[in-house]
Amino acid sequence: MEAIDSQDPDEPLDYSVYMPSLYAALQAIQKVIVYASDPLLRKKAFDTFKMVLADVPASLRFDILMALIKNSDLSSMIAILLGCVKEEMYKEYPKKISGQNRDAKEENKAVQSTLSFWTVSVLDCVEFVLKPPKGGPPSLPEFTDAVLSALNLYRFILITESSGKTNYTEVLLKNKLQKVYREWLEPLRSLVSGVSAGDNDGQLAIALNPLEFVLYRCIELVEENLKHTT
Repeated sequence: MEAIDSQDPDEPLDYSVYMPSLYAALQAIQKVIVYASDPLLRKKAFDTFKMVLADVPASLRFDILMALIKNSDLSSMIAILLGCVKEEMYKEYPKKISGQNRDAKEENKAVQSTLSFWTVSVLDCVEFVLKPPKGGPPSLPEFTDAVLSALNLYRFILITESSGKTNYTEVLLKNKLQKVYREWLEPLRSLVSGVSAGDNDGQLAIALNPLEFVLYRCIELVEENLKHTT
């Protein structure tokens, strides 16, 4: 607190110096969310997590969430963190800029410079889950929650950018769509089909149904958008 007290009141506070302590605090709260046996305590911990996160400037919030995602090996926690990213994106997405405005492109650029979550970096969150750094598709059924959350985030981004006629994340670029189809969705479709085929009692196939539904919807959306790109 001494550093804050000595801060010139007329100067903006540099929150970046507190990143390590904020990150450590959020990691500690994560453990309560995941490991606490009391459901009420887990809920309170999650509420606290969101309160702490909300106090972090948006410019740093994405970096913290991304770091937490990359350093978590729990599918359920990654799913929660991706849900936080989606919620932040929903709140941050600007109102649609009229296509009749001659300066729409310039205005879009001006708006984009103020965004923290609607950037090309957000797709890294999705790729981290759907195409793990160690290679290959994600492990199923162990990472079902994380994969489903990543697919939902990607679907949300794709639908929002397409319907809003924006491309802040570059998700609509032809090469990005082709990469997603070839490197994320196709391998995942093959994996899901293989896992389901080897399921003798059908229980695993039932558990993967929600994931499979969103996966095929993502594939349809990518195919639709590829038809309209040059």
